[in-house]
Amino acid sequence: MEYQQAFLTKVNNYLVKVAYNPRYLKEKIDEFLTFHQYTDALDYLKDISSRSRFSTTLLNNLEAKIYAQMAGSYYQEKNMAEAKKNVDMALSKNRADIDAVYVNKLLNIYYKWGYIENYILEDNYKASIAMANDVLKELPASIDVRMILIRALALDENRQSIEIMKRIKTMNVYSYLRLSLIADIYYGFGMYDYCESLYAQSLKENFNLHTAVMYTHTLGKLNKNTDALKLALDITIRYPSHSYAYYLASEFYLKMNSTKAAFELIGSAITIRNNIKYQLQLALCYRATNLDDEALEIYNYILTRNKYYVKAYEGIIEIANKNNTNLEMAKNIGEELIAIDDKNPYYYYLIANTYFKLGSNRQTDLKERETSLNVASIFYQNALNKTTFGRYDRLRNVIKNEINILNSYRNNLSHF
Repeated sequence: MEYQQAFLTKVNNYLVKVAYNPRYLKEKIDEFLTFHQYTDALDYLKDISSRSRFSTTLLNNLEAKIYAQMAGSYYQEKNMAEAKKNVDMALSKNRADIDAVYVNKLLNIYYKWGYIENYILEDNYKASIAMANDVLKELPASIDVRMILIRALALDENRQSIEIMKRIKTMNVYSYLRLSLIADIYYGFGMYDYCESLYAQSLKENFNLHTAVMYTHTLGKLNKNTDALKLALDITIRYPSHSYAYYLASEFYLKMNSTKAAFELIGSAITIRNNIKYQLQLALCYRATNLDDEALEIYNYILTRNKYYVKAYEGIIEIANKNNTNLEMAKNIGEELIAIDDKNPYYYYLIANTYFKLGSNRQTDLKERETSLNVASIFYQNALNKTTFGRYDRLRNVIKNEINILNSYRNNLSHF
């Protein structure tokens, strides 16, 4: 009994000491944090606060410190959801906590970084450039940010990338990164023969997602679809949780007329992450099986989410031209496309096709048909003028063939 009484007295003295000694309380919390005992620290703080007379400000500051360090620990483990939850708790207790402010900054950069990578994968290079410049303001010394900015500039055909390429050769980075960056610049200008070997060499040195994806695209541009599909499937094995790998595989299965596999792979991509680009691929799968109504439904759905998504407009016009339906609507949409981007030769080509279809309609007055065919000729020529060697070689050949067909049709219009 005497021993128990002595122990209780000792505990009571300890509690009294803690209840009136902020320095001791801080040291005790620091002790918990040293050994990453965050839950124990919170329980201890909760218990002691019910017995003490410490100020609310002190208790809030200590609680913020615990949550901030928990957030930092989760951030290091790449558990961003828990990191975000804990840093929010820390900031709700003390918005000036140094650790919480720092971890919150890291999280914001992490999420922006994710946006940059997604923008690049979705071909939205201007948005990725803007976001990369934003991150660079927060991390001005980061080589990683500068490299992803270079990628975006190169893929956007930005003329700055030519000067940047000269600097890349002197950058203190691994050779595989240097090779990949130079290849990105060649890719951005449609010089696919040049970038093919660079991507291959870079991957040989270090297999990474960005280079593998760009190499797959390059092989596709060079009509090496079998090799592209093989690489895309390899990416799905190495990165099974990355949706874009499945999208790529679906794209090349479709090019090789394996529609069932294309449907399955794009379904896998959408299951992991549903976005407009993947919905667009699903629409192409429907079109490959002549399910144009289902494809149109997807295109219209896409436009409810983003009324400036030009690929959806392209699909609507292509279906109209194919089926000779809604040609007037297709013509109007085509003109809207040019208003959005007057440099893309494919848009002029689509409008030319629409006018050619209108001019081929025998039920229309001959004079109207002649007018439509004349306009078609003008748009075909504009399309041809806007193509550049390398990037649009295939389209150039298609346009030239269409012009020959159109000229023959116009010369014999009275017979049709």
